[in-house]
Amino acid sequence: MKQDLALICLTRFDETNELVQEALESLSALDGSGFTACVFDQKPDSKLEQVVISLSTDKLPMVYRTIPARSLSYARNCAIQAAVDMDVDIVLYIDADALVDPSWAKSLCSAFQEDTKCALVGARILAHWRVTPPLLSKARFVRDQFSLLDLGTERRAYHRVVGAGFGLHRGRLGSDARFDETLGRREGRLFSGEETELCARASAAGWNVLYEGKALVHHQIMAERASTLWIMKRFFYAGWSRARVGGAPSPSTRPAGAEWLAAAFLALPYFYGYLMGRKGDRRSRANDPKSV
Repeated sequence: MKQDLALICLTRFDETNELVQEALESLSALDGSGFTACVFDQKPDSKLEQVVISLSTDKLPMVYRTIPARSLSYARNCAIQAAVDMDVDIVLYIDADALVDPSWAKSLCSAFQEDTKCALVGARILAHWRVTPPLLSKARFVRDQFSLLDLGTERRAYHRVVGAGFGLHRGRLGSDARFDETLGRREGRLFSGEETELCARASAAGWNVLYEGKALVHHQIMAERASTLWIMKRFFYAGWSRARVGGAPSPSTRPAGAEWLAAAFLALPYFYGYLMGRKGDRRSRANDPKSV
């Protein structure tokens, strides 16, 4: 018999202990019960382990595990395997720099319960700036690159989820419940696309992908990301990831008015990244005898 409603996964690559602790403290205030939180640490630290132990309660048990420092997608796949071992169908993900509202987990789980064809649910993700936002961040399509998504407070069908806070139903996805480990952030490189690729596979298999506006996440954006250089770097890797995933760019909103100026400015790093991604993909196929 399943004891838990969902496994909550938080993975740390190189974020500070203080930042992760803030995320865990937000989890400790969750409404409801039937959840277990597991920290998959790619930067083992006994101090963070003690934080996890100190925040663990009967209502929300917290578990600390160390894993190799490979990638975000690898860590997420570790969480799926942990859910298999625990016989739990639902896996909820929160970034190490995110803060969740108390109803976040219950709202995501309710979407799965009320729509039996739902395989992935995304949250409403708002910015929590730790410094003054850069001018470029005023463009809505640029905010997508900060893992933000605001489609209102209602539930609706949507084509993708955003990584700062979302859930998947691995029981429904079956063997499709896995993230492509050639995508996603790793080794300091801002690759992305792993959630989009999974959503595309789920949709192709006939499952629904939803946005749940009642599941609220505040994504903390630190000083190192609040710069034009970081945004340009992020668009470079966004183009590279798009080349790997395929298809067309899918911003939450199209540029409007003065936003086209930002789009023109950021088109160069995006398309340069796209070309690099296509070049790398061709090289991979050439070196893979199975593709011949």
